Amino acid sequence: MAEYLCKLGTSSGHVIERTIHAATEDDLRQALQDKDLFIFSIRPQRGGGLFGFQSRRRRIRARDFIIFNQEMIALIHAGLPILRCLELLLERMRDPLFKQVISDVRERVEGGASLSEAFEAQSGLFNRVYTSALLAGEQSGDLERILRRYLSYLKGLFALRRKVLQALIYPAILIALSLGLATIMMTVVIPKFSQFYGSFGRDLPLITQVLVGTANFVRQNFFWLLLAVIAAIIALRFYARSQLGRLAVDGWKLNLPFAGRLQRQYAISQFTRTLATMLSGGIPLVHSLEVASGSIANALVRHRLAVVGRKVREGDSLHHALEGSGLIPPLAIEMVQVGEQTGSLEAMLVNISEFYDEEIESSLATFIAWLEPALLLFMGGLIAFMLIAMYLPLFRLITLPDV
Repeated sequence: MAEYLCKLGTSSGHVIERTIHAATEDDLRQALQDKDLFIFSIRPQRGGGLFGFQSRRRRIRARDFIIFNQEMIALIHAGLPILRCLELLLERMRDPLFKQVISDVRERVEGGASLSEAFEAQSGLFNRVYTSALLAGEQSGDLERILRRYLSYLKGLFALRRKVLQALIYPAILIALSLGLATIMMTVVIPKFSQFYGSFGRDLPLITQVLVGTANFVRQNFFWLLLAVIAAIIALRFYARSQLGRLAVDGWKLNLPFAGRLQRQYAISQFTRTLATMLSGGIPLVHSLEVASGSIANALVRHRLAVVGRKVREGDSLHHALEGSGLIPPLAIEMVQVGEQTGSLEAMLVNISEFYDEEIESSLATFIAWLEPALLLFMGGLIAFMLIAMYLPLFRLITLPDV
């Protein structure tokens, strides 16, 4: 998503400047107009990094963010004012970036801004789910309960992501070892055998010729091959930063044989969990849908679900709008429909997210159970192929008499 520097006027007569992330400038203008903000100017932020590209975005560690909110909840529960809570939390912070951010938040709150506005002004460091949760807590007068619900939502997302990463560690190690072994064999071991075979004065078997020819090509052009791989990765990254490129890359991810289904399930789980969290804070359904769809990492899923909020605003039911997106499975749509009809939409959304969390864990366990032996067989087959190709000329030399 692009970053825009906006100069805005509020209904109370204040002029503010904010850095806001949005897919397009038109979407940003529509979102600001929906909030009854007067737009003075919108300028795209240009990157200050190498060759004019934007440098890596600053990030706050998830652990520090969770601890900050836990301490904030405790201080609010003790009855302290928000400004005093921020001052106490600021004294305990060690991370320089987070300390600078909270210091700016405190100054903005002291100057009359609300807590949600102060966090929203921090150059995209905090997502819309968090700032919307703060706004809901301020409007309802129950900030402590909303923050507790948001913290539970955040821990659920992190727990699911951690399980996925842990499940993929061992297969990633096996793949890295396979690539490393193949590189060493092709660039060091096999070229030395090819020099040894040159003294035989005999024609090598076809399998050995193919392996030796490939190894010599890789060794002679290793630098250029490595450079081509790096250039392709960099080009793909820059292409993926554009709006069309991101949609194309994320669409390709969704079409992968097994990982695509996992990404769809994770997106559905994230969407329904975020939507349930927003609704629990008393945020209207249309705005909750905008926040929930905007929180999804996959650009193509985010783009398709963004239409759902517009359809609901026009009077369509939620389950019918979700069905029209073509992304939500029939089971989830039926559960949403039951939730709408019985008035228990929030509970149904939580059930959907928990159901897909279990589906992801089960699918991952099955995938890893098949992937690990498949990788081991691949490594064994690769090594066996190379050994046979290298030693086959020696076996023929021993068994065949000289003519």
